[in-house]
Amino acid sequence: MHLIQGLSGAKVQYARNAPEVDHIFPRSELRKQGKAEDDINDLANFWILAQGKNRNKSNRRPKDYFADVSDRQLKKALIDPSMLDYRRFKKFSQQRRAALLEQLSKTLLLTDVELQRK
Repeated sequence: MHLIQGLSGAKVQYARNAPEVDHIFPRSELRKQGKAEDDINDLANFWILAQGKNRNKSNRRPKDYFADVSDRQLKKALIDPSMLDYRRFKKFSQQRRAALLEQLSKTLLLTDVELQRK
């Protein structure tokens, strides 16, 4: 996620700004909907967020929370705001996973052969 979001991983000056892995679609809400843990904890459902923001976000609906996130930040994190609806969770995950893989392959100069799963 650091590579995708362009974060340096440098030490932060204030502990509440420490980066944390956050679920884009809140884990508690997805569990209430009966989603599988593998889907809830899919890489496509993660992004990096400052600790203070993550704790304040809690389990807010993604559409509500991300309304205050800049278009630039969403684009950098490969988050399509039009997909931030629980009814689109599966499609969101599929599309973002593909976008993540494409971006990582470009950043790390990976070939299609290296990306194939065994």
